[in-house]
Amino acid sequence: MRIITFGSCLARITGLYLAKRYGGEIISSVYHNRSDAFLGRFIEGTWKEHSIETVSAALIRATGNKAEESRALILRDQCRPWVGMHALPNGVTIFEALPTGPDLIVIDNEIDLRYMTPTPEAGADAVPFVPPPKAYEHPFPAQRGSITVSQAVDTMTRLLTYFKKEAPGAVIAFLNFPHTGYASKPSRVACTKEFEARFQDERAFIVPCLEVALGKDNHHFKQEQYMVYVELIAEHLRKIGKGDLVPAKVPKPVKAAQNADEMALAKAKRELGPLYRAENYLAVVALAEGGTWYWDAGLLYCLGIAQWRTGERRAALATFIRISEMEPPVQAALERAIVLARELSRVDDLKRLLEKHAALFPDRGVFRANHALKNSAAKGL
Repeated sequence: MRIITFGSCLARITGLYLAKRYGGEIISSVYHNRSDAFLGRFIEGTWKEHSIETVSAALIRATGNKAEESRALILRDQCRPWVGMHALPNGVTIFEALPTGPDLIVIDNEIDLRYMTPTPEAGADAVPFVPPPKAYEHPFPAQRGSITVSQAVDTMTRLLTYFKKEAPGAVIAFLNFPHTGYASKPSRVACTKEFEARFQDERAFIVPCLEVALGKDNHHFKQEQYMVYVELIAEHLRKIGKGDLVPAKVPKPVKAAQNADEMALAKAKRELGPLYRAENYLAVVALAEGGTWYWDAGLLYCLGIAQWRTGERRAALATFIRISEMEPPVQAALERAIVLARELSRVDDLKRLLEKHAALFPDRGVFRANHALKNSAAKGL
């Protein structure tokens, strides 16, 4: 089975597990492109295309660091020469993949519902879509903002038209991105439900919003959740006569599944180790974003260091905080979280982390004194 994905990690990881379970490969994966931006830039010509140099320069001006190095894969996937090749060693652009007759296209709508589109300067046409400005130290000078539900439904309909024209034999599976992780954001929940109710298209197998088991954050899920999507798509393919789809491996009991998790963790460590030791921090971050490794304190700590080294200080802070909440607590991770919270002026986080540090490591009073709120600048570890 030859698979194309479009959207966020939901489409990408579902496609990955589908290929692993039933045999096949992801030949192209368009990652973090909002549908209106993709259509406007590459298909309909209503948006101006900016070069990777323009995007990178805008990021450097906005952040003061070489952000294009830490987000290189996602940045390149917003530009025509690379769109669809995200973290695929043997992948091709979507424009090359569609005419080859893919069997399945998996789409989700998280990017449409979640992200804004920044511009490099006031009055400029929209820059190729990148992660939201809050991922960096300073916002871009101007933003087009989010798209409405009506616009999202319209652009997704037009996207399906494009896919069916270019790959008429492909089955399209559309996954409504769930709102389970956004209970604290009523507007996001409302938009998600409205989109689900309004987007109906007989050209696609549409999976409704599901109640999901969350993973490392509110937009990543546990492995078994992705397998639910896999089996829904597989059952649809069987129903419409697209092959028997016999699993590559017969499902095993829970104990075997636990062993599989242990094997996956060991594999992740084998993948990560050489990259981390070689100080190839960009590759470490890309490996994590691709959803290809499991999460334990050791792997997360390597990720946090890689994020820090590549300028993603906010992401690094979130990673170190997560490690500090694990049992048993990791002193080095907690202290790095304190340093970053101080550097980023995250006063509430800093206060909470210092209190936890005092309770867990009372003999480290000198460290806490060096990073207390009264100091004008944080000091490194």
